[in-house]
Amino acid sequence: MHRRVEYHTAVQSSQRFAWCPALVQRQFCVDHWTSDHVLFCVFPSFSHPIPRMVSEVDLAVTVHYKTSSSKAKLSSVEEATPIIRRDLSVLKHVHPKQANISIVWPGAVRFYWSCLPGSVIYQTVKTLDSDTNNNPSFRRTLDSLFIERIIVRETESRQPVFQSPATTLEPAVSIKAEPVYDIPIPPYSRGSDVIDVDKPSTPRILRRDRYKSSSESTSENRVSYEDSHTLQLELSEVRRRINIEIVRERAILSKLEALGETNSDADDDISSVKARFRLLEAELRQERLRRHQAEAFVDDIRREQQTPFVVPALLDAFADISRLTNESH
Repeated sequence: MHRRVEYHTAVQSSQRFAWCPALVQRQFCVDHWTSDHVLFCVFPSFSHPIPRMVSEVDLAVTVHYKTSSSKAKLSSVEEATPIIRRDLSVLKHVHPKQANISIVWPGAVRFYWSCLPGSVIYQTVKTLDSDTNNNPSFRRTLDSLFIERIIVRETESRQPVFQSPATTLEPAVSIKAEPVYDIPIPPYSRGSDVIDVDKPSTPRILRRDRYKSSSESTSENRVSYEDSHTLQLELSEVRRRINIEIVRERAILSKLEALGETNSDADDDISSVKARFRLLEAELRQERLRRHQAEAFVDDIRREQQTPFVVPALLDAFADISRLTNESH
């Protein structure tokens, strides 16, 4: 198993740009550097691809409503937000954030998502473009919602994202940047590109709690752009595909029945469902029996907690018996 080694050293401001190209040429992976520090990784025994920068894109969706409908008079975000969300629900699409909704002009509403090219979100939002989506059902839905046209435009986002290639290396340990004092700075030269892995470059003692796994930092960066709306959009896309597969399965089963073919798998599924149903019925009967027993037990406790009382007629009978007894004596 190869080992990933990281170094944390101090360089002068004039040398930080001189070190980093040399490290890249030596197939070292430079994570980041500041004016006083440089943090890089050494991959011994083999070359490792350097993580590449992937830029997010903003998909701006503009909905144009027909002038003959009342929606053509929408002129404020507060008025347009509930309407655009209802229409997106009919289109089986996730709602955008209210901060991402704006009015272009009365009757034209614009909203956008930030995503990576080729992702599920990217492909799903692209299907809203009425110029490229010629699905008849989609067209009918637009007509029923009084939507004349939906335009999807792609623009490059201002926030690039690091996308590291898949690797089987162990999670590297990165060191948080801290001020370093009184450390001799090694002179830069052509022969100083190769760094001795076995020889420590700094006599400082680092505490264990100052280490941070690079896999944790990567997951934090990934969550930064996968918010709740993004996950809801992916969930909607997955459910849409499941519904399509269910409809396809039913069509295939109907064709098999028309051809006289028997589906043993379906029969097995039906028998297993029936067995499960019988088991659930038995469990339900047991639950009802336990419920009746518990209710009877509660009734007994309630009766025992009631205050005792004497029937007046019985009290009179006891009094008559006592009086007759005294008279006989």
